[in-house]
Amino acid sequence: MNVLSVGDPRDPWWVPVPPLQQPRCAPLKVALFKNLPDTKLDPDVAEALRKAATWLSDAGYQVEEAEPPHFAEAARLWRDLLMTEAEEGLLSWIEKMGDDPIKCSVNAMKPNSSRLNLQAYVRGQARRTTILREWRNFFQTYPLLLLPISGEKPFAIDADQAGPEAMLRTLNAQSPMLATAAGSPRPVWARGPFGVQS
Repeated sequence: MNVLSVGDPRDPWWVPVPPLQQPRCAPLKVALFKNLPDTKLDPDVAEALRKAATWLSDAGYQVEEAEPPHFAEAARLWRDLLMTEAEEGLLSWIEKMGDDPIKCSVNAMKPNSSRLNLQAYVRGQARRTTILREWRNFFQTYPLLLLPISGEKPFAIDADQAGPEAMLRTLNAQSPMLATAAGSPRPVWARGPFGVQS
């Protein structure tokens, strides 16, 4: 955490607040979240998650199954906010300068997200703030969240070229990365070609 708290002039939201070092008397609680919405965990991913939970438990952590607040909504909200922002600049550059694969991937993403008008976008940002607040409360009980990086093992090359339905499968499988982007108020670490985030 000391490394992550170092300032950088490129980060406009950085504040000079050192991480708090609070002594803990009780075992640290870990939320184990393995029931991803709209995705069945690949057996190898489920096994990696089980092993990680066992290692943490053996090391003295108190591992409990728990779901972060509004997980599926946070993942969906990230898609809508991202694509709305992309419509205001990035997508036009992709159309002008992108190659066919990136255009195909973007076109597969569009039907799987909503283009928000200004009022809906503002409401979406407000909703994201509410979700962040609830995640912060969740982390008061569970300082660590253990979940898969993706519900499936790495996708084949060009899996994003197979159209909107295949893209939706990818987005659903990778909802942990999307939901934590929208909802997590703290850093996320990932290891290996598949595995867990904590």
